[in-house]
Amino acid sequence: MSDRKPIVIVYCIASLELGGAEKQLYLLLRGLDKKIYTLNVITFYDGFWVKQIEALDIPVMVISHRFKIFMFFHIYTLIKKIRPEIVHTIGATAGYWGRTAAILSGVRTIIASERNAVHIKSFLKRLAERFLMKYTQKIICNAYHSAAYYIKNGYCKSEKVTVLHNGIDLRDYPLLDPLRNKISIGYIANFKPQKNHKMLIEAAALLVSDYPRIEVHFAGSGEMREQTENFIRERGLQKNIVLHGKVRNVQAFLRSINMYVHTSSYEGLSNAIMEAMASGLPCIVTKTEGNTELIEDHENGLLVEPGDSSSLASRIKYLVDSPFLMRTFGINARTTIECSFGVKRMIRQTDQIYQNKLKDASSQNQRKTR
Repeated sequence: MSDRKPIVIVYCIASLELGGAEKQLYLLLRGLDKKIYTLNVITFYDGFWVKQIEALDIPVMVISHRFKIFMFFHIYTLIKKIRPEIVHTIGATAGYWGRTAAILSGVRTIIASERNAVHIKSFLKRLAERFLMKYTQKIICNAYHSAAYYIKNGYCKSEKVTVLHNGIDLRDYPLLDPLRNKISIGYIANFKPQKNHKMLIEAAALLVSDYPRIEVHFAGSGEMREQTENFIRERGLQKNIVLHGKVRNVQAFLRSINMYVHTSSYEGLSNAIMEAMASGLPCIVTKTEGNTELIEDHENGLLVEPGDSSSLASRIKYLVDSPFLMRTFGINARTTIECSFGVKRMIRQTDQIYQNKLKDASSQNQRKTR
């Protein structure tokens, strides 16, 4: 590798605002060897991670257009100009536009990362995925259920799909002691229907008579914030529930709580849960695909059925009344991250995917020239 020029890669991601996929991209860019790779990022919206990535001496091209057709031609023009050997898209929206532009630009190695529950896609998006799959050399899923969906529904053969879990750098998350003289519950998620904040609010309403000083802290923004605020007022929990908005310092937020609850109806693989686990906080999460790849019931946390506020309240009370389990689940959760979800592992496996796919592309090119 030292005798050749660095491999040029273009990453395409819809947004660089605060979020799990965006942070995973940053960690990958920070960890890849710049002697081997020349890295570029295309994004459709500005955000927190733009300056963080630029501080790594990696150019970020923000292309924001009112009409998507202009955005597409801008992506296409940039890829033609940069002439990358690999285009790697992150997420569904960037996957459609970025891969299409890469195909038309003649890029030989196209890789797509699926960050969410793929079964929620509309019919037209599923149709587009089947077309794009023919020209995609590798699909990287961050959860087993996403990979299984691609294979089971005939999008591609199993050898085209790789499961590569999110990576967490434990150095960023000191071990916290959850045993404190208060009940302080945190939830990091934007206010969207699938995140189901209402479930945790209803659980808090069931608990407040026994624990009048219980605290619930929401970190995030989104379309349902006002509706959530109204629901909190209806339940008379204004003194118990705090909405913090977007939180840039996740570690500081996690230090302010001693229990993490995640009530989503579906997930890909939640970065927020992993960060709470890495911090040694006891976690209660809904029993959905993705979440169950992180939490094993009564081993490193607790599972609860989606939408069941009564059971969630019972699980919270169970932990509050069992200090030993709070600490045990927290330590076990951190061990899970350390053993199976380390950032170095994620970077090393991604690097190996790039090298393997480039070798495949080179071999195919040699066969064509014979």
